[in-house]
Amino acid sequence: MRLEAVAALLHREFISTERSPWEVLALLILASTASIPTALSRVEERVATILVLLFITLFTSTQSYLRDKWRGVVEVYHIYPIPPAATYAVKLAYTATLMALAIAAYALALATLKSEPGIVVGVVSTAAPPLIYLAAAASLASMIAVHLKSETPLLIAMTTVLSTPILVTTATAQNSILIILSGVSYAIIASIIAELID
Repeated sequence: MRLEAVAALLHREFISTERSPWEVLALLILASTASIPTALSRVEERVATILVLLFITLFTSTQSYLRDKWRGVVEVYHIYPIPPAATYAVKLAYTATLMALAIAAYALALATLKSEPGIVVGVVSTAAPPLIYLAAAASLASMIAVHLKSETPLLIAMTTVLSTPILVTTATAQNSILIILSGVSYAIIASIIAELID
């Protein structure tokens, strides 16, 4: 995988976002408004954060799929020699960035609604360890769906199935390092799978 290709594709993603920031704004609004039910309910914040992570993962996966579908990315793969692993690496970096922004928006909104600044640390400590894993699951699912020319329900099903194990682990695990390591391992495995898609 050539780093120049990854850098060029990543630059294209961020330029595209700068020109049309609606996807990021919609994600930030979704994450911020997700804090309202958490603030009003008696659900434990850790459990609520895990559910919000699932929604953020589904949103980023779906948006990535729609963006690629509208741009005709599959056709571009056949015209230009872009390695699938490079495309996956870009999707992973971009999705992880979007998810980190969404988690920050959720944490800040929840802290504001509850008037408890310390909540930010709790939300981030719950959401940060599985971030790489969830971004990898979202990226791989959207890439597979685009290549299969499938419809959105399949994408949502794939993303949910890929995300559920780490969310259950996050809800019950005490060791964040193991969650982070499993995320990195999964990202590497997903990169190999992405290379096989072509």
